[in-house]
Amino acid sequence: MDATIVRLTMAAAVVIATAGCVERVPLHTADTNLAAGSGYVTFFVLPGNSSGNVDVDAQLKTAIVNALADRGLVETTPQEAEAVVVPHTATSAIHSRDGFYKGWGGWAWHTNDAQSRNGTESYNTGAVVVDIFDAWSKQLVWHGAAHAAKPVDETASAHRIERAVNSLFKDFPQVDRQAHARSVGLRRPSAASPGQASLGTPMHIVFASGPAILIRLDGEPKYEDVNGTELQRMTNADGFIIRDESSIYYLNVGGRWLEASEISGSWSLAGSVPDGADLAREAYLARHPDPYASVQPHGPAPVVVVAQAPAELIITDGEPAYADVSGTSLLRMRNANATVFQEPTDHELYVHLPAGWFRSWTTNGPWQGVNQSELPADLARVTARSGPA
Repeated sequence: MDATIVRLTMAAAVVIATAGCVERVPLHTADTNLAAGSGYVTFFVLPGNSSGNVDVDAQLKTAIVNALADRGLVETTPQEAEAVVVPHTATSAIHSRDGFYKGWGGWAWHTNDAQSRNGTESYNTGAVVVDIFDAWSKQLVWHGAAHAAKPVDETASAHRIERAVNSLFKDFPQVDRQAHARSVGLRRPSAASPGQASLGTPMHIVFASGPAILIRLDGEPKYEDVNGTELQRMTNADGFIIRDESSIYYLNVGGRWLEASEISGSWSLAGSVPDGADLAREAYLARHPDPYASVQPHGPAPVVVVAQAPAELIITDGEPAYADVSGTSLLRMRNANATVFQEPTDHELYVHLPAGWFRSWTTNGPWQGVNQSELPADLARVTARSGPA
């Protein structure tokens, strides 16, 4: 994956661009990989405090994307981005960092100066403020504020917006792609061991809008021969899977055989099964319960998800649908077989599983473990009051 927003050092730059001068303030980060100078190339823009005019907000985003593109960065999807760019426009009602990030749980948006630590620093109405975060850790890695001579407000022209953004990014460095190539993979933690899920490590969470089953493997597939046949049984799956001499995989779900050419590929109803498959399954069920006995033996074949790392399957009755959570800004997925919330402030999803809380920008992941203390304010209150269920 390509990705970089700014080369960082222990004194990463916080640039405050004014009409007449540029002030640099050291930016603290506790992430040693960031402090070591790893960078970013890909980003996406997450809306912050609005100017009050959707057209002005759209023009501001365009100007920021263009400014970063001029410096070698690439806009991409939330799933692929290594950095999150959050633009704010200070208004008469909301003009401090506390105001900008009210309710944003888990976001380390404070800079290292005294005012920023307590969130009380204030901006003139119309000032454009841009924060850049590591998309995985949510640590602030760059901050800039343009105190333009002519404010960017709900009536601002595209030219005025572009001038403010250009002044803000005037000293923003060009991407060093060679340095980035050396640092790819440093920022995101590696996957957890099978059967474990720890905070800060990914969890494979799959959403399905219809019948589906999850098969977990304990590591790489392992096999044993099935006596009297040309078949092999997978020995480290939590279900009965066999393969033939052509490496076609077979699985019986609800009395119907499914097949796939790859273990993690797409499964479909099998036209036929190899000799000995039914007898092998009967011998297996004589010693083990059938984990898919409750699956209906008719209708479309269920989606089969095979996972070698920690994984969970969430099934929705049709496409995900949400309902308001009384007394909060939260939305809850009302047609899922799990606890799923959406936090409208930054549009992230939060899922509660036996292994804990996980968050992602979309149902497609990637998912990251979250401490209880990192939950958004409304979600923390809901869970403290009644638990996650």
